[in-house]
Amino acid sequence: MTKTRTKALALMLGAGIALSGICAAFPAVTVDGNALDTSTQMTYPFETREEAFRYAPTFTGVSETTQDLHWEFIQVFLDDATADFSKAKYVAIQMRIEQGNPGFTVGIHDASRNRYMTVTDGNKAYFLSEDGTIQEMSMLNTELAFKQGMSGTLLLPMDQLSWQEGKTGDLTKINSVYFTHNSQYHAGWKISVGDVGIYEGEPDATAIRKLADCSQAERAKSKYHVDSVNPDCMKMPSESGIVEPEPPEMAYPFRTGEEADTWAAVWQGPVNGDSSQNWQTLTVKFDQATVDFSEASYLIIQYYGMVSAPGITFGLENKGARYSVGAAEADGKPVYFMGENDAASVKAANVTNGAVTAPGANKLGAMIIPMDSMAWQSGEVANRDLTAIDTLVLTTNSQYNYNYRIMIGEIGLYTGEAGSGTFTKLLDLSSDKSDKFAVTSDLEANRGSLSFIEADAVRETMGDATIDIKGEGKTDSSFSEEGGTTGNVLINGSYGSLKVVKDSYDEDAMQLTATGITGDGYTAFTLSDGEDIDWANRKGVSFWARNDSDAEVSFNFEIDCKVASGARSRFNILQGNRYWLYDVNTGKTTIYMTRPTATLPAGFEGWVRIPFSAFERASWSSGVSKEEFMGEGSVVAYLGISVSAASYLNQSFSINNIGAYTTTPQFSSSFVDAGGKTIPELLGLI
Repeated sequence: MTKTRTKALALMLGAGIALSGICAAFPAVTVDGNALDTSTQMTYPFETREEAFRYAPTFTGVSETTQDLHWEFIQVFLDDATADFSKAKYVAIQMRIEQGNPGFTVGIHDASRNRYMTVTDGNKAYFLSEDGTIQEMSMLNTELAFKQGMSGTLLLPMDQLSWQEGKTGDLTKINSVYFTHNSQYHAGWKISVGDVGIYEGEPDATAIRKLADCSQAERAKSKYHVDSVNPDCMKMPSESGIVEPEPPEMAYPFRTGEEADTWAAVWQGPVNGDSSQNWQTLTVKFDQATVDFSEASYLIIQYYGMVSAPGITFGLENKGARYSVGAAEADGKPVYFMGENDAASVKAANVTNGAVTAPGANKLGAMIIPMDSMAWQSGEVANRDLTAIDTLVLTTNSQYNYNYRIMIGEIGLYTGEAGSGTFTKLLDLSSDKSDKFAVTSDLEANRGSLSFIEADAVRETMGDATIDIKGEGKTDSSFSEEGGTTGNVLINGSYGSLKVVKDSYDEDAMQLTATGITGDGYTAFTLSDGEDIDWANRKGVSFWARNDSDAEVSFNFEIDCKVASGARSRFNILQGNRYWLYDVNTGKTTIYMTRPTATLPAGFEGWVRIPFSAFERASWSSGVSKEEFMGEGSVVAYLGISVSAASYLNQSFSINNIGAYTTTPQFSSSFVDAGGKTIPELLGLI
């Protein structure tokens, strides 16, 4: 792993992936005894046949399932800013399955981003066909299963839905309906989504109240939002027949290999979103005070979407006048991406609602932005001069985009036709130029942070163990029913808190506590996400720990191992495996058995070593075999700690200096010489 140093705020760790077996559970919902009678016919509420979807957009999924997890997301906003669903009995969504047999989690969204959704296995929904016949659908793994050719209206009984993660939102301020699923399991589908409405009584006895209407005309594109690996996921009816330009072909313009990201900036978004607009801004200066873009064909930025895919508005400024993808004329225009080892670029996204959302840019490469995919967005007319550009500007609104991490490196422009033109580097990062980068936000209390990838970084170690995850830079964080989420460490599942305390060596450590039971009963702490820590060919996990309660406490590690192909799987500690504890106060080393996971005895303070052999792949996960776990070419893509809130409620323990060791420890006694392989000797403590 390349070491980083923090500038401004501490690097904040997000959660791109739900913890293994700790997908936040939800309260059970009683199945409605007044279920719709599927043997009867109903009056169909929307247009039918050829008229039904003539003004409706289509949404197309990825052609093949992806190796990396990505939650495909389709959102249909209501005609008004919000609507009152508090008296609704059913949500009605007009839809047609054009291709494939996808499964979707379906729900509604309030103005504060809380989701009321299909959750509980066995709960019901209904599909009303255009001929008035009704079929019952059953929720499984939070999803409803659709089949190709289904055309009609999805009816979601409100009493069959649940708030996500046990939160309580506001049904009087619903702004949209949505569909989502994981691209690792769903591909090859295409759907159309038309009108949306609600019934405040039984559908066969009350009239529908239409809340999103595309029956008479195409709605504004801004009334829809997608987050998809497929850059052409959404297609408006007016866009049919438009010939797409070919992606530009050119030689990769930036550095490649192990040092390709040296001195690049890592922009970490705030862990928590805002209830209102809060523009996060990254500005980058060039090597020269101003640059002439008047003849440029492309703006090219070294880019890596490390965690999440926020909607980013890319722009160029001259004295505050901004030439940007945020201009109205840029909407629908293409932006391209080229991986450092790719032979050609591919379309990353179309500019949508003034921003570029590019989930496919989840590897180091180049974001290639055609100059005609931007236009003058703002600023005094006198300063709208492409010959004197002084700043690259990236913005995103943390009301909608947060918990992201992206890398921005070298910058250049390309003049002439792709493949035969000239590339000019505008920011060369062969040396430290961190002073060229700055992060700001409208609300200083919730601002992202900036760090830099150092050249020839020396990995921090302690004896034979690496130090990869520390308490340093963390802030007190919590997830509670009263206060929601606070701090810079994501906590989810059941309620919990992280408090920064001191360890045995007066260094910042993380005290973890499960403080309340909700969801599936497990509190999950995300400590590293997207860092790609190299533990290949080591022997096991090493860390400092202290039991701060008066009884033993157990917890589990949630580790995603990712191999060179990009495949990844979740691994956990299983019962019946040996591990070592060295108590710094007594000087004693003890072998414990996992029962069922890692246990700290009451009063313990010291170092723990858990061999990789104690980890097994989670039953729900696939892609990386046990033989590949921490083998050559693998990395730790995610690390979290989970605690059973039901078993260890309010029992605190502290942890610090998590890494991996290379030498299996030995016992020393008056009869046996450990040969320098006791834990304190291996760590260099004695």
